Amino acid sequence: MSYIQKLLVASPQITGPIFQSSVIFVYEDTDLGTAGLVLNKPSSFSIVELARLNDLNYMGPEMIYKGGPVNDQAIIMLHTDDWYCSSTMQVGDGFAVTSDKMMLEKLVDGNTPEQWRIFSGVAAWQKGQLDFEIKRKDWLVTDATQHVVFDVDKTTQWQHAINLCSKNVFDNFFG
Repeated sequence: MSYIQKLLVASPQITGPIFQSSVIFVYEDTDLGTAGLVLNKPSSFSIVELARLNDLNYMGPEMIYKGGPVNDQAIIMLHTDDWYCSSTMQVGDGFAVTSDKMMLEKLVDGNTPEQWRIFSGVAAWQKGQLDFEIKRKDWLVTDATQHVVFDVDKTTQWQHAINLCSKNVFDNFFG
């Protein structure tokens, strides 16, 4: 099973500041492993500050999210697939990821995707590790929707994702 464009929803048994009550969007799943972005853990660092570090002037209110504990210097934008940059990678249907300085330059110029979030770092698993964690019932898995990924407030995103998982189980059982 490919986990691309899936949401990993932390089970209540997961504790710790990184993954407790987290919702992760998976954007890559290869023979080498799996990578995703924690959607609902904002950092205290704003995009204004990131732009300033790159000698750019941005005036939006958006914060950078903590995408995960791996490579926390990596800056990645998860966005709708209506926009692209030189490093944009399509992720399933309706989603894409981008990671380059040009994306910041475009944001500063007002050239943005319809919906987007920027992350520092990623969540990553070695080959077979995520399958093991899912079998251990650490994660619920469901299809990602743009509504849950972009529209739901970070404080209620985990509950919305749990509800989506429950609905899917119910629909599959009685459908």
